[in-house]
Amino acid sequence: MMKNKEKKKSAVHKKPAVQTKTKDQSFKRSVFYAVCLFVVFQVMLVPLQAHYYAVFWLSAVAGAGVVLSELVYARLSVKRAPPNFDGVQLQSVRWREHVLHHAVLPVLLYASGTLFLFFNRVRALDQVAVIILCVTFFAIFYTISATYLRLYQISRHTRVLFSFIDIIIFYFFTDVLMNIVVYEGLSKWLVLIGTSVLTFILLGMGIVASRQSSVRIALSLCASAVGLGIFVFLLWHVPMFNFAVLSLVATTAYYLLDAYWHHRIEGTFSWDVMSQYGLYAMMALILLLYL
Repeated sequence: MMKNKEKKKSAVHKKPAVQTKTKDQSFKRSVFYAVCLFVVFQVMLVPLQAHYYAVFWLSAVAGAGVVLSELVYARLSVKRAPPNFDGVQLQSVRWREHVLHHAVLPVLLYASGTLFLFFNRVRALDQVAVIILCVTFFAIFYTISATYLRLYQISRHTRVLFSFIDIIIFYFFTDVLMNIVVYEGLSKWLVLIGTSVLTFILLGMGIVASRQSSVRIALSLCASAVGLGIFVFLLWHVPMFNFAVLSLVATTAYYLLDAYWHHRIEGTFSWDVMSQYGLYAMMALILLLYL
């Protein structure tokens, strides 16, 4: 009996040590891949400034390889992860999290960030975008790795992180769509259609992951996406706004729509809460416009 108790005590002491070591390894690996992406993005900017576009796209392919290699490595690590039975743990990661937030979201972020760098040749803005992309990818890599390794359950904080990433993606893609229309001579309707589809995808991922899909919700989501697309399309016809301001105002509108759906899904929606979000959005927009 005494030996059994001693074994249990030693197991209890070993388990936190194993978890701490696993977290440290995951953290260091996420930092490593984020630094690799930083180097790739900086290398991409060199041929871009010299108008060597073929080299830029080759570098972009290399960066995509870095992102995919980390995602694949994190997925394979689930087979090597030690089992954890303390409390309410995540026994198996849902396919929704695999496909949507662990695959689609990083791909959308990388694609939107790369296109944003391609169309915006302002060095200061490029550096800010690179820093935002690298920090965001570090958060994605560490969150995905920790989820696969069953270090914690997918929680409200994780979904807040994904919502923040959605906002970044929306800003990048809105700016990219406007640049494509102007420099490639495409129809302005592309902005309406593009922002509507992107809104539907980003908000839809959160709804599907929350297991609250229904015909009524799908119709409401379509109406919300089209409404935001029309808002951005009409906003573009205001002559006093440039692309940067247009993208910021459009992203602020998306932020409010995302907050609406977030609280609606959780069942905590009220107009008092939305008025607070509106006040925060207005303050953030004023501060950004004065920078």
